Amino acid sequence: MALFKKTLKLLICMSFICSYLQAETSQIEVKKVNPLHIFYLVQSKELSQAITLYRRYKEELGRHDFETLQRVAEMILEQGAKSLESEEQLISLLGLKIAGIETTKEILESGIRSRHPEVQLATLQLIGQLQDDRFESILNKAMSSGFLYTRLEAAYQLAIRKTRNSVGQVESLMHKLPPEMRFFFPQFFALVGSSDAILLLKQLLDDPIQKTRIEAILHSAKAGYEELLPNIRRKATHLNPAEQEACCFALGSLKDTHALSILQNLSLSTNDNVSLSANYSLYLLGEESAKEKIFSLAKEKNLFAIALLGKIMGSEKILISLLQENHLQIRFNAMLSLLDLKNESCLPYLKEFLVRDSRDFGFQPQMTIGNAFTAWKVVPSMQQHMKHSFYDLIGLSLYVKEEILRKSIELSPEAFVDLASFLLSTRQLELIPAISSLLQQLQTPKAIALLEKHAQRAKIPLIRNYCNLALFQLNKSIPSKQLILEWIHSQQNTQIIQFRPLLPRKSYFKDKTAFELTPEENSQLLISCYQVISNQHTEESLDVLLNSLQQGHQKNRPLIAGLLIQTLQ
Repeated sequence: MALFKKTLKLLICMSFICSYLQAETSQIEVKKVNPLHIFYLVQSKELSQAITLYRRYKEELGRHDFETLQRVAEMILEQGAKSLESEEQLISLLGLKIAGIETTKEILESGIRSRHPEVQLATLQLIGQLQDDRFESILNKAMSSGFLYTRLEAAYQLAIRKTRNSVGQVESLMHKLPPEMRFFFPQFFALVGSSDAILLLKQLLDDPIQKTRIEAILHSAKAGYEELLPNIRRKATHLNPAEQEACCFALGSLKDTHALSILQNLSLSTNDNVSLSANYSLYLLGEESAKEKIFSLAKEKNLFAIALLGKIMGSEKILISLLQENHLQIRFNAMLSLLDLKNESCLPYLKEFLVRDSRDFGFQPQMTIGNAFTAWKVVPSMQQHMKHSFYDLIGLSLYVKEEILRKSIELSPEAFVDLASFLLSTRQLELIPAISSLLQQLQTPKAIALLEKHAQRAKIPLIRNYCNLALFQLNKSIPSKQLILEWIHSQQNTQIIQFRPLLPRKSYFKDKTAFELTPEENSQLLISCYQVISNQHTEESLDVLLNSLQQGHQKNRPLIAGLLIQTLQ
């Protein structure tokens, strides 16, 4: 009996010990996942392990820990921004821009210290968006950069901020450069607008170099500095046609009624650009009869006058007649002016310039000699002209086409859907992102039906995916959401950001079909998909982004981190 009691006591003690050990073990397991351990793994660049550990931490909490996720994402961005590789730095700066968080001074300083000029410029542009006075010292450091464009961008940012030392810094840079480069600086002094800056702007009105004088005249007018009107009036009487044109334009912009006699004299000039500028200023000052001379110049096929008619009511009849001209440049500028005047007569002519065919149209601006007016030049065989063009013909031409689409939807929503249907059917792939976005904004039954139709085009992934993306954002299709999520998963190992080379690749125009995505198209589409998922601000969004951080391409991580922070906000 005594033995039985001893055995029973022993069993009870062992039971208590086991219970105590289980409780202790349980507590140890809870303490096992410490956020500091997660941060240590991220700092050690063991991101996959860090996310695995975070998932365990989440299970124990029973919810996401937003503070921990935010810190993880910030650490990824900080690491990338301080990298020695320009590509990683640029992607991290883009991630910081998307995140919209308060950027540390240390990160921005590392960007300015970068040996890559493109990183310095991207850092300055990010500083410009932040509008934080704490970063003025970084702008001052950028003024000492070894790269000229960095210093010019820093000067621009200082001028916008109107800082105490901005005039001194900008003036110092101006005097360090050759006189031929002073034409950059009138805009900076005009932006500052202090008494010292206006005095320097006044001096540049009499600069020995014509290009600088013209820029000083135009930026004085743009900034509205009426105190410089006496100087501009005086210069308008000079014999130089380029200066006369710029001065006439400035006098009209500043609504100088004291210059009416000067403008009336110059409106009779034998130089078409001077006459156009003087008559337009007279029109702005209330002289309705002055527009008749502008109409006359347009009828004489002056492209700058045709482009200017887009700002003059009552010019529709002349522009419609110009649409019948055989000259390509005349038709294009007349069409754009009618589009600006919201006249539907231009609609049948849009297709000619929006469709990429064997003529391969590109578009670039051309200025009058006094820089007061702009017309557009149609460049046939764009591929052949790219190497010799000052402009980025690919990017500029796409911008012009997208602007035409945006203006046409304001003109006639129903006609826009018909135009969009034509462009989708003819596979104008470069326009697909803009078309799908505009159809999404329109939200009419006809627009939604068109998106649904092309969301089923299995053989053309670019069109299918963008249409599904638009439908997903409209909450019109649950299958579209699933297709987008599946596509993101399939593309996780694709590098999102594909930076275009400085010189356009020949393969941009050949070896490309509608049945496959180019790296540039794939990159843009994937970013759009991630941004739409991020904007949902749901737990599912967080899980998608965490999966991409853990399993996706390593170079995508800073961008995904920025999207993760955006989702948490």
